[in-house]
Formats: sequence, C-alpha cells, structure tokens
Amino acid sequence: MEIEDRVLVLSDGSGQWGVGNLLRSQEIVRVLNELGFDAEFVVNSCGAAHFVDALTTPSQPNYAAALVDVPYSSWSGLERCGASSDSLIFLDEYTDRGPFVAINLDVTLAPPARSVFAGLEYSVIRKELQSSPALVDYEPFVLVLLGGGDFSGMTESVVNSIRSTYDYRVVVIQGPNDSRVFRGGYGIRILESPDHIGSWIRAAALVVTTGGTACLEALYFEKPVHVIPRTAEEKRFAEYLMDQGLVVGIGASLAPPVSKAKAPSREETKIDGRGAERIVEVATRAMQPTV
Repeated sequence: MEIEDRVLVLSDGSGQWGVGNLLRSQEIVRVLNELGFDAEFVVNSCGAAHFVDALTTPSQPNYAAALVDVPYSSWSGLERCGASSDSLIFLDEYTDRGPFVAINLDVTLAPPARSVFAGLEYSVIRKELQSSPALVDYEPFVLVLLGGGDFSGMTESVVNSIRSTYDYRVVVIQGPNDSRVFRGGYGIRILESPDHIGSWIRAAALVVTTGGTACLEALYFEKPVHVIPRTAEEKRFAEYLMDQGLVVGIGASLAPPVSKAKAPSREETKIDGRGAERIVEVATRAMQPTV
C-alpha cells in the first residue's frame, strides 16, 4: 500500500470507559477497508502523546491521514505532531487548541479548528446493529441500557424507579464489563451482552440510557429516550438533545407516561446510519493535496 492509502485510526478505552469510542472507531475502520484504504486501528492505553511519532513526521509521513477518537481531550498530547492540520481529524474534540479538522456531534460546541463538520448526521451506527432482526411475540417493555458497564450500581435504582412509575415490564441489558450483578425480580428480565442488542432497542417502548453511543442507537431506531448522564460530557450532550426536542427527559426523574413519550423521526434527528461513511468522506477530502 502507498502512503496515500494509509489511514491511522487512533482510539482509546477500557472496560470502564471509552467503549463507545472503540465501537465507533471499529466501524470507521470497517468502512475505510471496504473502500480499499489500508486502515490501521491503534488502541492507545498510554495516552495520546505516546503515538505522536506514529502519526507522521515532517520529513517522512507514515499516514495520509489520522483520525483521533478518544474519550478525553487529546490535542495537548498531539500538538508536537508533525502532521499537517489538514490530515489530522478529531472526533468530538472540544479543546481550545488547534488548528485541525474536527467532526462533532454537538453543533453548539465548535473548537477553533481549521474545518468543523458538526451535526448528528455524523453519528456512527454499526452496520450489524442496523440489520438486527425484529423481535416477535413480546410484551411492551422499558429497556435499560447503561453502556458497556455499570460501575456505580445505578442499574438497580433506575429499574426500581421505572417499576414504581410505569406499569411496564423492564428489560435490562448488562454490558460485558458490568462489575455489579443485578439479579432483577418480578417483571424484570436481565440480558447479558445479547447477540442482537438492536433487536431489543427497536422493540422497546422507551429506552433509558446514558448520553453515549446507546442513546444515539436508540434515536436511530426512532425510540423515545430518557437520558441518565454519568459524566459532565454526557450531561452537556443530553441537554443539547433535550433543547432540540430529541429526548423526553434527563436525570433521575423519569419521563412522562410511556404511552405519551414522543419518538423523534430520523428526519428530525438526522441519524440515518451513514455517519461512518460521512466521516470517511471528510477524511478522504483531507487526504487530497491542496493546490
């Protein structure tokens, strides 16, 4: 492969954080490879600065472009990088440094980048999730999906609140990294990392989740979503979605009755399952030499 075809996708995460970043990056790598690029996926558990030399040097570039998708502000570790700002692309980077190319989901937070592409249309929905089969013969239920792992014991309190508010069954999907086992009870079904998460999302009457990847996936399936943020970043993003009328509630106080919860359309959210392709289009343009 020529340098012109090589793309570095740098991500980070672990069992406790960054699962959504890893899944998003994997999907972007899949699209890049399908289009004939030589995409290298690097998971960096040592901090972004560790891979400065791997990105490129002024005299001998190793990659035509680099996409950085990490769950923390990463520019401080990459500002020494010799990469052209045209070929360095950050996903959801809100640092006050720059210049670089930025792709952000929240249009209200635009960093001083050379170019900013913003909007929910850049939401990455995995192809395998999009093709999840429909469930049959199920009773209406509220789905609780709190990301890759619940490390604070939040699941039990959320389920108890749902059961005391709604006359609905509850389905809880526990992620692969849940450190606390919630055993449920009457009217509560526990699923541990099921094969087709998308099937359960598309069948739910309401999805209760955090402000990360699962929230976007629920919106893709046009489901009413109540967000319980775990971090300041998730809270900020959830408030943005609430201001746009795309989620029905935020925080511990649950949404209106499920039967009255509004499900936004894909036309409203702009989450159509082509976010990864749009990100790759931005990367492709960044790799083209300027005249």
